[in-house]
Amino acid sequence: MSQERTDTTTEVERQRLLLQGLVQAMADAVIVTDERLDVVEYTGASERIYGWRRDEVLGRNLARDFGAEFPDGDGDEVRRRLEAGEPVRAHLRALRKDATWADLDLSATPLRDGLGRLTGWLSVSRDIGPRVAAERARREAAEQVRSVVAATAEGVVLLDAGGRVVTANAAAEAILGLATPEMAGRASGDPRWRTIHPDGRPFDGAGHPAMVTLRTGEPLRGVEMGLHTPEGVLRWLSVGSEPLRHEPGEPPYAVVVTFADVTAQRRLLDEVAEKERRLAFVLEGSNDGFWDWDVPTGQVWFNDRWAGMLGFRREELDPHVRTWERLVHPLDLARVMEAVGAVLEGRTDHYECEHRVRRKDGTWCWILDRGKVVARDAAGRPLRAAGTHTDITDRKEAEEALHAAHADNERLVRDLRAALHDVKTLTGLIPICMDCKRMRDDQGAWERIEEYLAERTTAELFHGLCPACARKRGIQDG
Repeated sequence: MSQERTDTTTEVERQRLLLQGLVQAMADAVIVTDERLDVVEYTGASERIYGWRRDEVLGRNLARDFGAEFPDGDGDEVRRRLEAGEPVRAHLRALRKDATWADLDLSATPLRDGLGRLTGWLSVSRDIGPRVAAERARREAAEQVRSVVAATAEGVVLLDAGGRVVTANAAAEAILGLATPEMAGRASGDPRWRTIHPDGRPFDGAGHPAMVTLRTGEPLRGVEMGLHTPEGVLRWLSVGSEPLRHEPGEPPYAVVVTFADVTAQRRLLDEVAEKERRLAFVLEGSNDGFWDWDVPTGQVWFNDRWAGMLGFRREELDPHVRTWERLVHPLDLARVMEAVGAVLEGRTDHYECEHRVRRKDGTWCWILDRGKVVARDAAGRPLRAAGTHTDITDRKEAEEALHAAHADNERLVRDLRAALHDVKTLTGLIPICMDCKRMRDDQGAWERIEEYLAERTTAELFHGLCPACARKRGIQDG
């Protein structure tokens, strides 16, 4: 019997040593206390986790000598269980020796003797600091995302894998005219949204950005969509969709839809388009050519009439300012460029110049070119200029014809004046002798009438007989 007791004692000791070795090898902190929570055993892992050496801890009271807290608010429940001798499981924050805090998953088991009396506690603490930090970071990130989504002016809606609304931010509620509970569960393709394309066609439910993203897994950006609110107001939205996945390559489990209200921008674009349409009608009706010049790049848009008045089709012209420069008459180019430079530099507020431009067939036409700078940058540099071309060839030809007629008239007047200068006239009272018919000149000399007239007129005189004198001389008529 003595030998059996010895063998049994040896086996028990061996098992105890084995158990002690296993406990020491554990990665978790293992601490054994008596019923008053005074430390009686402290493992190597405990030294690593808490920072205290074994000799600094043995005999000290865990509850009294070491700082600890229960961040989940379980302190009262833990104390109650310890007093009742019941097992404890809690999230514990313990103060390390270096004054930092360790997040631990605590499991405390009561130790009892053969009569069931409490003799101590076995506590196992696992370091969950990295997990707690990761969870804290996740919560902080989620809170940041929630704050950003709540504060953003864009509407944000989360839809599940079936395309049904899960939740939405305040901006989405304001834009869509619906509270989140009213839209929760509504599918993206629900006809109650009454969505349309920019050209007025109804938006097919399967074509909604959210549904396309759920189907293809690809994000979408800048999809223009018209939506009728419950009040019947048409709002234009710029919509984007982003898939959410648990792992890369997996099908989306949800989709985030973002949208901005671009109704005002759309209205402005429509107004601009209408003004441009009206301007086009005016320009076509005025028979003028129109040009629009991007000054920094040199690109110029010419309308059909601008090209047509020169015999070109618009696609035959390089849309650049150098095209116009090459067509201007060489003798007019310097004068024209001076006028253009004056308006670009702001020395004049508009540009107006008459010059010749070469047609496609090589002939020249006269153009009245008008324009002004319509946009400048913050430094005053010209960004855009626009203007018109008017064909004034007929007017110029009429002016040239009128100028030629004036020249002919002036030449005729000069000739008439010269002719009149050559004509000698007789004016006033001219003395004539009653007998010999001589005429007295200005100096008092009497001259034969033939001599007097020859000196004072350009008439050529010749002699003859009038019928009466002829009869006197016996000369018969005929």
